[in-house]
Amino acid sequence: MTQRTLLRHVSGFSLVEMSVVLLVLGVLLASVLGPLRIQWQSERLRETRTRLDAAESALLGFVLQRGRLPCPADPTLVGSSAGLEDCGREQGTLPWQLLGIPEADAWGRRWLYAVSPGFADTSGNTPSPVAGCASPTPVPAIGISFTWCSAGVYTVSESGGGTSMVTNAVAVFGSHGADGLGGHTRDGTAMAAAAGEQAENADRDNDFVAGNEVDGNFDDQVRWLSTYRLHEWMLRSGRQP
Repeated sequence: MTQRTLLRHVSGFSLVEMSVVLLVLGVLLASVLGPLRIQWQSERLRETRTRLDAAESALLGFVLQRGRLPCPADPTLVGSSAGLEDCGREQGTLPWQLLGIPEADAWGRRWLYAVSPGFADTSGNTPSPVAGCASPTPVPAIGISFTWCSAGVYTVSESGGGTSMVTNAVAVFGSHGADGLGGHTRDGTAMAAAAGEQAENADRDNDFVAGNEVDGNFDDQVRWLSTYRLHEWMLRSGRQP
């Protein structure tokens, strides 16, 4: 065997050996990074749910203090004017600065928030009454914008093509999930458009979808407030609507 042939043999063997090492390292990294990524996403999901708990408490506290829900904020604004009420809109993001809650979910995307007409103003006559409802108090208490017969306009359906979970939600709020599709970042930049069921939570109509992840295509975290929930809190505080 000549010296040149020997060198080619040694060089070829080294490349094969290196390829095997790289392959093994890739498998090892995948086995480590996969669980870490799942853990990372799980931690952010838990943190987002904790922030949503705080948002719900803040919304109900606002109702007890003001007798109405807050108006949505403009999700595209930045600076000192961001996170404040914009009562010219029915859908946007939670007014985090006003409510004293985190600006965004654990992935850094601003919240979705929609409030039914009449529940964020100071008039007790604007929400549409529930048909057949007999209100014990035709006129709401002073400073309260809704009555026993006030009705929300939002429908929330279960993900995966499920049936409606609620048809008269007063307000809907939540997170656009890990992918953030349909939402906005902290600097007001719009994320890519959502598709499938997630599009229902970004198309600014009266229909929303909530539930668990479906085949990796749905990761939004959506909650809602019903008139009954608001009534419960008002009664507990002694401020009957």
